[in-house]
Amino acid sequence: GTNGGVPSSFATQNSVTKSGMISYSVIADQLSKHFSFFASNLFKGYSQFLKRAAVDLKEVSHLFQVATAEYGYVEQGIFCSFFDDRSSAFYSSFEDYKSSLTEREENAADNDRLADDFTSFVKGVYFKEVRKFFSHQILGHQRICMVNGSEFDALTSIFSKNNNLDTGEQILDIYSNEMIPLSLGVKKNNKGEIFSSILRQLISSDYLDQCFSGFVDREDAVDFLPVSFFSFLSGSKGQHIDSWVETGLISYLGDEFKRVFTTRLVNISTLQDTYLENRIHFVNPCNMGRKDFFILKEMFYSGAQVIFDSAHLEDDEQTFMLEMLSSSGVQKEVVNIGVRLNVYSFNSGTMILFDSRDFKQEGVIKEKMWRQIINSLSILHLRHDFRSKQILSCWRSRLAKPFEMEFDEVRRLSLINVTDYKKEVEFPITENFYLLKTVDKQEVEVEKVDRKIKMIFRPRSSVSLDFGVVYEE
Repeated sequence: GTNGGVPSSFATQNSVTKSGMISYSVIADQLSKHFSFFASNLFKGYSQFLKRAAVDLKEVSHLFQVATAEYGYVEQGIFCSFFDDRSSAFYSSFEDYKSSLTEREENAADNDRLADDFTSFVKGVYFKEVRKFFSHQILGHQRICMVNGSEFDALTSIFSKNNNLDTGEQILDIYSNEMIPLSLGVKKNNKGEIFSSILRQLISSDYLDQCFSGFVDREDAVDFLPVSFFSFLSGSKGQHIDSWVETGLISYLGDEFKRVFTTRLVNISTLQDTYLENRIHFVNPCNMGRKDFFILKEMFYSGAQVIFDSAHLEDDEQTFMLEMLSSSGVQKEVVNIGVRLNVYSFNSGTMILFDSRDFKQEGVIKEKMWRQIINSLSILHLRHDFRSKQILSCWRSRLAKPFEMEFDEVRRLSLINVTDYKKEVEFPITENFYLLKTVDKQEVEVEKVDRKIKMIFRPRSSVSLDFGVVYEE
């Protein structure tokens, strides 16, 4: 095995997963162990390395930029970081952290949430150390996902080969979550060319630039980028995705809207007007500041569709929300679908307030609740279940170009058969969608009959279809 790049003198404390296993990856059939970032000697070594690198590179510092990266894997649509740790080194530091909190801060969250907060704090210390030595060269930060990087996949790769369909699913899940896939965990064989082809199509220079900038300037992109109809907004103080996992929302979206959303948290202050159309925003006010609430108010009045969890609003936040939603012209409707919803509307804007604690009540079917809530709002999407045919699918989009001005945007649907079998697929083209052309066709027959598309896929084949989209006809 290897130490994953950590010098042996600092590789003294193994990192441990939340399930209690020693953390590792399998790269090119070699076991690569992970070591705890919470061990003080590792941080000291990291700092010494950065200091020496900054000195050695000082004369050429104008020739390069520095990016910070966090490695991990995707499981059920959620990014799992290799930084996460439950070793003795972690718990020793964690106890010191808890002792520094006020009684109110410690009682405000359960132990798991405090552990996640502490992990984020230490992660920030490492990133701050990079900025200290390379402050003028910082490009940005990115999450890099190892394909077949989970505990289960790593074990599977040791004793057998990973399933091609599962591997393809992971690559597309990583891409649609706006992260960079690392395919070192994929064993090379004579069938692996299909994965190389997928990566070449998806990972464009525009995509990499957007990864480091946080996808805040999508309208400047020339290439196709991942489609995202749903965004999870955080305040300027940061937030966790866990609360939405607990309500069953992530699971529902993963089943019904696969690969057209990202679980990456979006800072509400970075939103632009183009980010409001044909999109639903989920807001948990935890860690939102006063400025963030004013941005939320502007979003609502500008026509945004917002789903707001009011479970843990502070008194002053409740007062602000009440004033905002009691303004002239705002209409209110109370709906009970097993949980109580307060639905507010202003022109084309909609805000639905709910209490996530209601989802824990006995008899509440989470998937049914979310289906009713999402279906009450407006999302323009050409939906079809390709998974039943074992065909991988991925949606991308870009703004319409000058010669395409009759459309609001152009979306590209990529379909891939990674199996060794022939597949036949047929699906209808719904209203507001117009087939423009087929691209990147490899061993696929495509026929359009009226408003239907019929395709025959040979083994390990792929094709992409470009659709012009009109929001209102």
